[in-house]
Amino acid sequence: MAKQAKTYRQLKEELDTVLTELEAGSDDIDKSIDQYKKGRELIAQIEKYLKHAKAKIDILKPPK
Repeated sequence: MAKQAKTYRQLKEELDTVLTELEAGSDDIDKSIDQYKKGRELIAQIEKYLKHAKAKIDILKPPK
């Protein structure tokens, strides 16, 4: 079965959770590093999502 792409909202909620956990602080540096990596990956996915959304919008815009 193919992996279904996450929506912008799902990605944003995951990123918010990661940020909340990082801001709360942790004595476990390895966990913090893993959370930071996950946050960077989520940011990259969000940027890609927004880039594709912009491309769709640009196609729909009437020419100038």
